[in-house]
Amino acid sequence: MFKVSEVETFLLTTRHWPQPNTLFGDRVTESDVRLWVTLARFDLGYNPHGGISERPLTAFPSLWAYARDLYQRPAFRETTDFTVFGLGAPPAIPGGPKRIEVEPVDADWDAPHGPASLAA
Repeated sequence: MFKVSEVETFLLTTRHWPQPNTLFGDRVTESDVRLWVTLARFDLGYNPHGGISERPLTAFPSLWAYARDLYQRPAFRETTDFTVFGLGAPPAIPGGPKRIEVEPVDADWDAPHGPASLAA
């Protein structure tokens, strides 16, 4: 388990732009693939259902740039269907209390993701 803010800090302190834009080394590893699954589902599934963070993925500049970079690679783009992520499991306790009320966010995954996108 990890906190979204901890991964954001890790990316901020370990990035060596323009490449590599992976977690460890110069190629995509299992760690990147596993984190991708969480990030791709964060705004449409995990966060609205679980109330994980008051902030959407787009509010974490390094994570958002990292996620867009992965998505813009053919292997990730061609195997990702965002339309199913909001259809995930309902909250563990239907009608039960939520930690944080979060609305799903439909983000622009095709936005630029290089160093210039972090300067904004």
